[in-house]
Amino acid sequence: MHILGSRHYPLLDFYRYSAAMLVSIAHLLSQQYNLPQAELLASISVELFFVLSGFVLAPQLFYVTKTNSKSTLLTFLARRWIRTVPPYCLAILGTCIILDYGNELNILRFLTYTQNFISDNSEPNFFHVGWSLSIEEWFYVIAPLSLLLIRKCLNEKKAIMITAVIYIVALNLIRFFLNDGQDWGEEIRRSVIYRLDAIFFGIVAYQIKDKIFSIHILIALFFGLLYLAFIFLNPIVLMTNVFHQNFFIFICGLTFSALILIATKVKISNNLVVLFFRFVANISYSIYLFHIMILMFLAESKLDILSLFLFYFIILNLFSSIFYYGFELLILKSRPSYQK
Repeated sequence: MHILGSRHYPLLDFYRYSAAMLVSIAHLLSQQYNLPQAELLASISVELFFVLSGFVLAPQLFYVTKTNSKSTLLTFLARRWIRTVPPYCLAILGTCIILDYGNELNILRFLTYTQNFISDNSEPNFFHVGWSLSIEEWFYVIAPLSLLLIRKCLNEKKAIMITAVIYIVALNLIRFFLNDGQDWGEEIRRSVIYRLDAIFFGIVAYQIKDKIFSIHILIALFFGLLYLAFIFLNPIVLMTNVFHQNFFIFICGLTFSALILIATKVKISNNLVVLFFRFVANISYSIYLFHIMILMFLAESKLDILSLFLFYFIILNLFSSIFYYGFELLILKSRPSYQK
């Protein structure tokens, strides 16, 4: 579905899949070796997702802002909820069968995406990857409403950019003043109210994609990756240093915006490659949702790490493919279309 002249960028499909697999591999390594770098890799991979979400949703949000109508807004919400909520609910219920979920109220918090609205401190936090999905779901509501509110004073292009900049600047300042370095992960990094700016980075990237020179993108990408490499090699810095905690989130948004902009400039003409990238993108959401369940079954495995990795990779991709074509795709056919 293309609106507002939006284009499909095949390499971003593979980007999505790579981010999902990096998260799942990081959690495998964390389970097997309890490495701080593994958990950091998972955190970085989620940040990849956030920026990509803003970028790919930007055309629809632009359309909502341009039409400035209730029906378009409701269509946007329906399309996002039909895509994301049913698989998520099944993943929650499946995880409840395997892990201790606490009580019914705790399940309800996860099902309503409120478990980390302020702080990600559910007890037990049985579906710990759900924090990022909560941020996504609340963004679907808060972003278009914010855009339509500012749209009352400005034209749609200015409204979009100004809204994104307001969120990015305001939340970075708020984190700077509120973060005391204690429980940064629970209280700041995985909190809905402090992290919406991550997705707005993608919206800014989409709006400037045809207006920024490649050299500027490459410079931002180079220095951003250099900083993230430093953090990856020194994970204790991110655990203990307030400045780096605040800087890390901002740099992730900037760096992965640059990475996406570079990816959009890569032309892929081979139809088989394009189809393959689209296929792996389609199963990415299932990979993210269900890899924790599969890891639980492999927790006591006696396989060597190479065999375990190969088995995990095959099972995860096979299950996600079956789930997409057997469940997700059927639901996606019921999504409403935008009225033109």
